[in-house]
Amino acid sequence: MPPGTRRTVLKREATVLVTGSSGFLGRVTVPALVRCGPAAVAVWDRAVHGDLRDPTAVSAALSALRPTVVLHLAWESTAAAGYDRDARNADWCEVTRHLAAACWARGVHIVGVGSGIEVTAGPSGRTPYALAKRATLAGLRAGVPPRGWTWARPFWIFSAPDRRPRLLADALAADRPFRPRTPDARLDFVEVRDVAEALALLAMRAPGGVVDIGGGRARTVAELLSAHGVVTAAAGPPLARGVRGPAVPMANIGRLLRWGWTPQWTTRLFSGGERLAEAR
Repeated sequence: MPPGTRRTVLKREATVLVTGSSGFLGRVTVPALVRCGPAAVAVWDRAVHGDLRDPTAVSAALSALRPTVVLHLAWESTAAAGYDRDARNADWCEVTRHLAAACWARGVHIVGVGSGIEVTAGPSGRTPYALAKRATLAGLRAGVPPRGWTWARPFWIFSAPDRRPRLLADALAADRPFRPRTPDARLDFVEVRDVAEALALLAMRAPGGVVDIGGGRARTVAELLSAHGVVTAAAGPPLARGVRGPAVPMANIGRLLRWGWTPQWTTRLFSGGERLAEAR
């Protein structure tokens, strides 16, 4: 079945309220939700519903829209300062926890979004962003019964149109062969459209607990760049094959696979089935 045409078997009809619909994930997830149907899809409009950080506005919107599920994608940070180091990450941790409590009080299931950085032991796993995501999950576990929330945890998302991650943006902007610092570094990359379809599925099923979203296998930085037509310069010898490095954090996508989801866009891009021009 070609990417983008998959249909989801739904447990029940739902009314899904999406926060952050105009963001990086929201722009592709709302169309995926509409394709999934049957569901009524509403989006949080700050001009109409107010500020998500205002508990009164949240209560009023939940009462007016009466969703069965909230797909919470909103998480603001200042890109110029580096989203992973932005102090506002802690603020959005509190916003999410308060929103979850308000949803639980009304019998509304909430799907929050974490990050593969939560399971990273290196420096990237100790940034304000990673700490805030872990604290948000801990708050859900402590404040809302398991059946009231789902924590979707995408791993390393890439997107050619949005130039994500920064490595990809730098490489695509280079006017000469690009020299990655760690071409042999292996990560669980997943294309943003696969993430969107997984989030739409989770909003429909509201399964509860933590659900990882990943690409199904670890791939190197060099493979990511090559899949997008980036010519890389030599960056020294490859990593010694006889030396075992730390285990690559991998998404456990077993639950998603059992529900019929597959990382088909990711596989298609890495196999050369879609080039950069098509991805745009």
